[in-house]
Amino acid sequence: MPLGFAKSIFSHKAPAAAGSAGTGYFQSEYDGDTAEGAYNLIGDRGAGNTWFSDDSYSAMFWFKGTASDIADGAWTVMRMLGASDQSHTITMNSSGIEPIIQGSSGTAVINYFPGGTTFADTYLDDQWHHCAIEFKSGGTTNSELWLDGVKQTIGGNTVTSGGTSTNSQWFMINGTKISGDVDGTGSNLRASSMQLADIWYKSGDNRAIDLDSNMSTIYSSGWQDLGTDGTASSTLPAPQIWLYVDSSGDLQSGGTTSATWAEQFGGGTGGNWIESASGGPE
Repeated sequence: MPLGFAKSIFSHKAPAAAGSAGTGYFQSEYDGDTAEGAYNLIGDRGAGNTWFSDDSYSAMFWFKGTASDIADGAWTVMRMLGASDQSHTITMNSSGIEPIIQGSSGTAVINYFPGGTTFADTYLDDQWHHCAIEFKSGGTTNSELWLDGVKQTIGGNTVTSGGTSTNSQWFMINGTKISGDVDGTGSNLRASSMQLADIWYKSGDNRAIDLDSNMSTIYSSGWQDLGTDGTASSTLPAPQIWLYVDSSGDLQSGGTTSATWAEQFGGGTGGNWIESASGGPE
């Protein structure tokens, strides 16, 4: 069944339209130069439910912004948090992207850090870019990271994580350092005012998307419509999480895993949450 999305009482504002975008986007704006005023999107899966297999995941998303949009020098694009801090996490900074698996038997990391200002100059240029990741914790030879439809040379380690985490509750975007394991409280860390669109996530299945075969469906010189369920008319496997903004400017969730969703304010004042029907990737 689709994810249930719970609208918060926080106020929204819509920016001016930016060209003839193919889709919309959403955005958390932190308070000035600090992360403490950031809004965050939080999903509660519920205690005792198996959310993810901690040894692999596939993820895709569109992003737009500049290095100055990233607070604290790094940005948590998305994070799935389980018991004992087991997690699937994707972070970004001005040097590159680093997907992480923190599992029951260790931590596995892959990354794309091309050196110098290459990443910032190419991908943090206030234009829309697409990222696709297939991460198997056994090593970089079993994982892939693509940017704008091009497979990148990745680094990282080969630590093997364990099996399935059975007490995973929280999924969040745009930061929020969760205190404890899954209580949903804490201060903001690694927040940003980067724009996001079309977040696709599936746990396990060891490279579920098959990026080598399906990249033209996902990215073909620009945005591709993956539909309301994220499968691109059954071309791709059904994701557990699929978040997109519809033509009315409302954030929708069409994944297979049910959860309760809400925007959460991390502290401080002056933060803002944006959902826009226009200005997204083309």
